[in-house]
Amino acid sequence: MSHFSFLKTTDAMANILMSDMERFAPYLEFASNLMRGPSELTEEQRELMVTYVASLNACEFCYGAHKATAEAFGSDAEIIEALMQDDYGVLDEKLRPIFALVRKLTKEPSKVVKADIDAIVDAGWLERTAQDVICVTAFMNCSNRLVSGHGIVGSPGAFALAAKAMGPGGGYNRREVKKGADAVST
Repeated sequence: MSHFSFLKTTDAMANILMSDMERFAPYLEFASNLMRGPSELTEEQRELMVTYVASLNACEFCYGAHKATAEAFGSDAEIIEALMQDDYGVLDEKLRPIFALVRKLTKEPSKVVKADIDAIVDAGWLERTAQDVICVTAFMNCSNRLVSGHGIVGSPGAFALAAKAMGPGGGYNRREVKKGADAVST
């Protein structure tokens, strides 16, 4: 059971957002810019990061939706499963400090230090990319709280629709969110 009368447990994040677009439009704009805007990180890498955050937070809907989206971009399911075990050995060496920061910022945010940022830069990324990692991680932690607080766990159908809306050719804009909410509600 969801925690609100206007939602079903099997709904999606899109249903929450569409319930008050005036309130959530800036959130969607931020998400679109962050997840699909210019970055040294690919869309696939960003989706893999948010999938990892959702797994760390045990957020069923976000994990299912973003795992399906990451896979739609080409991520290997084995990599996702290894990340859930904090096994960074499956990642390209350049990505390891990024996922270490994602974990630390999610689980122990007060313990993030300059050395965490330096490790990303030393791996060959721009300093701006370290900031992207922080923003992507913060965005997904917020999204996890929104979904979990509303009592949404999703369903395989909702995950597939989310991947279709957010995957290649889609995104985090109002049109894609409305399409996802309409599809889940029917």
